[in-house]
Amino acid sequence: MGVLALLVVLPLTAGSRLPDRLATHWDGSGSPDGSMPLWGAILFPALIWVLTAAGVALPLWRARPASGGGADGWVAATLGFGV
Repeated sequence: MGVLALLVVLPLTAGSRLPDRLATHWDGSGSPDGSMPLWGAILFPALIWVLTAAGVALPLWRARPASGGGADGWVAATLGFGV
């Protein structure tokens, strides 16, 4: 949850200093050619993080041995969930 919280909280804290639409894509010469509102710029990376974390954590969770143990602590620490 730590990474997800940062992905949401940091843009919200800087929101008053950001323009209405944020550049999110640039062409080959470095000029912005795509933008989205602040809520979209927060939601999109957070959604990608949730899907990536689930894609890593769920298969590892399903593959854990019945006796417990395994890499649960490593997965939690790596994905930023805390231990």
